[in-house]
Parts: sequence; structure tokens; C-alpha cells
Amino acid sequence: VDAIADHRHRQAIGLKLALWRAWGPRLRSKFAHYTLTNRRALVEIRWPLVGSTRQEMTVTPSTIVDIDGPAPETITLTRALSGPRGTTRESLRLERLAEGQRVLNLIRDIQKGAA
Repeated sequence: VDAIADHRHRQAIGLKLALWRAWGPRLRSKFAHYTLTNRRALVEIRWPLVGSTRQEMTVTPSTIVDIDGPAPETITLTRALSGPRGTTRESLRLERLAEGQRVLNLIRDIQKGAA
């Protein structure tokens, strides 16, 4: 009985992962709110029934900015942070943007102003 329950549990997890891979980015972008200030990029995701999560990153001239795909585009911001434990990477994703090139230009302007 335990083996059957364990097998079904694994199948459920596999199905959940497969569905999330296919539909997760669409759902995430549907509930995501993106904000750019003159120094930061912010992502707040307001999940129904679960609550909201918030990430932010200070944009500097050394921030690596990557854009992928045709519209809707995803912009990934990455920074290397040095600390007592060595260097770590921090990243922030702005997913499925209808006007990705326009947002990319705004981020580049922030980087120029932060120099």
C-alpha cells in the first residue's frame, strides 16, 4: 500500500512540474507587477489566495542585462555581490513583456544615470 501511495505521489509531483513548466510563466506574468525607479527594478507578484511576494534589485552600470526571445520578451538582470562568503549572484526576471525593448531602453537609461 505504501509503495502505491508513494508512486501516486511521485506521479502527482511530476504532473505538477510539467503543468508548471508549461503554464507557470504565463500565470506568473499575469499576477506580476513590474516597477522601475531611477535606481531600482521591482517585481511584486500578487498570487490569489496565497499573498504577494516582492523582489527588488538596485540597477548599477555593472548590472548585466539580458533580453531573450521575440515578444513577449523576458529581461533578466544579474549582479555579482561580494561578501564575506565570497561572490554570489543576484538575479531578477521581468517576464513576458509586451514592450520588452522599451523596458530594456529604460533600464539602460537607469544604468547611465547611476554611473
